[in-house]
Parts: sequence; C-alpha cells; structure tokens
Amino acid sequence: MGPALALIAALFVAFVGAIFFGLRLLRFFLTTKAGWLCMGILVIAGLIYMATHEPIWDKYL
Repeated sequence: MGPALALIAALFVAFVGAIFFGLRLLRFFLTTKAGWLCMGILVIAGLIYMATHEPIWDKYL
C-alpha cells in the first residue's frame, strides 16, 4: 500500500505543479509584449509547418 500512496502523492504534486506552471506561463504570454511576440512567432511557425507538410492522418492512418 505504501508504494501506491507514494505514486498517488507524486502524481498529485506533479499535476498541481503543472497547473501552477501553466497558469504562470499563460500570464506571461498574455500580459507581456515578449509573450505576445512569442505567441505570434509560434502561430506563424505553425502555419508554415501546416502549409508545407503532409497532414499526419494521411501519413499514419
């Protein structure tokens, strides 16, 4: 029972940490000029990738 509780506790801590870190990252992206610039670069990179690569469902499904 001990290892199972340790696993559950570790997963809970990781989950809460991921939510906390994700919210801080979201706050950075939405409240700073550097965040908006990063989001814009990521969106443009994604659009270029989608325009130049075959859809994944045609390749693997």
